Amino acid sequence: MPFPFKNWRLFLIIALLFLPKISHANSIPASLNAGMELWRLVTPERDLKLFDKIPMVLAKNETSTLARYRPENGGSVEIGQNFRQYRRDYIYLSSDLDMAYKPNFDEYMAVLITLSLANESAHIIQNNEKSLDDFYAFLKLAENDKACALYALQQHVSDVVMLDYAMRIERLFLGQGSVKGLNALRLALEKNDLRDEFEDFRQSINQKNKIALQKSLTIIKKKRIHANLADLKFCPQSGNIFLPYKIIKRAVYPARNILE
Repeated sequence: MPFPFKNWRLFLIIALLFLPKISHANSIPASLNAGMELWRLVTPERDLKLFDKIPMVLAKNETSTLARYRPENGGSVEIGQNFRQYRRDYIYLSSDLDMAYKPNFDEYMAVLITLSLANESAHIIQNNEKSLDDFYAFLKLAENDKACALYALQQHVSDVVMLDYAMRIERLFLGQGSVKGLNALRLALEKNDLRDEFEDFRQSINQKNKIALQKSLTIIKKKRIHANLADLKFCPQSGNIFLPYKIIKRAVYPARNILE
């Protein structure tokens, strides 16, 4: 998809100032608009309308994650507000960058939000495919081991989708020669603790090396398992549980072009 602005900074300024708000709440962060527009620029056409009918709402808890899809009551995406912490992260992560190539905080946040929206878009698709119903069915039957295995898979898939979007963003910025945009992406990947893994993931896909890709995905899954299961305190951090193929297929559907 062509990028309509030759200058990444000019694009961000336009997005921040003139794009419509995603929610009617007056305090929705302006950088969300820029992140949402960047998400649209790199999203496959089939997924462009994913967020059209899903409201963005502000998180009430200051420690909430930057974006979280909540499927209840028709679905919504909860947007975090802890900008003091986000700015501290930005200062720390960007401290060793040359000022000439250093993205500003809003540029960093726009990319970070885009990756977060990509992550949550996977869960929206999983919900549409009834994968979340599979998870709640396991809980209802007290099959907690299967519920944990499925939840870990769902979260892993959302990580894979996020890295796929990172590749799309990188190609966009490379095409425009935007060094600051590329650095904003690298900072956002580092914040998600996947900067090094992204390099291997991208290389294996570009080289169409299935063995290297499988190794990369295994490393990513192992590295992220603790964070991905943090919300389910009753889950073990490892273990091999068999899941029926149809349940796996529904869970991996958002990343089917990579995982199948």
